[in-house]
Amino acid sequence: MRKVVFLLVALCLTGCTAATDTSSVEEEVRATLVAYSAAINAGDAAAAGAFYDDEGDFYWVERGRVQYKNADEARESMKNLADSDFDVTIMMTDVKVAPLSSSTAFASGLFETTFAQPDGKSFGLGGWMTVGMVKREDGWRIAGGHTEAVAVQDDLGK
Repeated sequence: MRKVVFLLVALCLTGCTAATDTSSVEEEVRATLVAYSAAINAGDAAAAGAFYDDEGDFYWVERGRVQYKNADEARESMKNLADSDFDVTIMMTDVKVAPLSSSTAFASGLFETTFAQPDGKSFGLGGWMTVGMVKREDGWRIAGGHTEAVAVQDDLGK
């Protein structure tokens, strides 16, 4: 009987410890996604690209296929976008974070990205974005992601 009680106490303590270890994960991941969005909105491709993880097997899926095979490809795309005539803004809402450990998490949310030209014409894409997050020595990084977007606005042809 003592062994059973000891086992139950140990399991309860382990559960409490795990909850404590991941209690700040949700807040930290949300803050990272806010900073990532802010970098995109500022047109700072280098800052936005710094959120992509170099230590793992990063990849990003769009439209049912691997769009970026590594973080450098995603950064290059971000740089090309920042160098274009478009003013890009992204807004994320309904963000949900599922901590997997004290250093990994799964996050997803609705996003809407608007691409505006200097003449005021714009188009927008929106949908659901899902990212795997990993905590490194210098902060949380996006280990990989997936978006499925549809046009939510288009006045470029007008």
